[in-house]
Amino acid sequence: MGCGEATRTIASRPAPNRRNCCRRFRWRDARRAERVVRQMKTIVSEAISGCSSTSTPYGASPPTSDPWQLINSARDWLQQGRPRAALPSLNKALVEVEQLDHQTAAYAHAKAAIHNELGRVYAMVSELELAEIEFQNAAETATSVPEYRPLHFDITYNLSTVLERKGLTAESCAQLRRTAFIYVDLLAHPAEPPGGYGASGERLSS
Repeated sequence: MGCGEATRTIASRPAPNRRNCCRRFRWRDARRAERVVRQMKTIVSEAISGCSSTSTPYGASPPTSDPWQLINSARDWLQQGRPRAALPSLNKALVEVEQLDHQTAAYAHAKAAIHNELGRVYAMVSELELAEIEFQNAAETATSVPEYRPLHFDITYNLSTVLERKGLTAESCAQLRRTAFIYVDLLAHPAEPPGGYGASGERLSS
């Protein structure tokens, strides 16, 4: 069949019923819209539920002086994608952590974790200079607790990401190489997962 014959054959076929066709597409579009609306309602209701269950009013820190409870409250907000709501808990944690003995690993561990979470907050809102400062503070504080290797892993990876976003490729790669070294060491000598920052992790192997 040549091109001309094919064109004539197509042209000779009856035109589709446009009214029924449009009705069908409108029905499909309506179903799709209803599905999207249901999904949005679910997302919103979950977010509202998270707000009411985590703290009232929005973003308020929980009534505790435990730095780790405050850190975990901030992480809950970050998990929901609400970085600014995490700030009250982290700011309070910075105050409460000073009540710990500054010569202990518990103090350095908690304070480094707070700075790391603050860095995550600023990175999420694209305040990259502040994010870098917080991650650098976290890294410096964590040097006194080398046994908490998952904490170091998290900090160096986050710092590498921020440096890359700032266009500092060489500095980012240097941090990423450190992250890779820690990762290999963690595979060989497992510790607590990064989410817990290695609260019972052993020291680096000599």
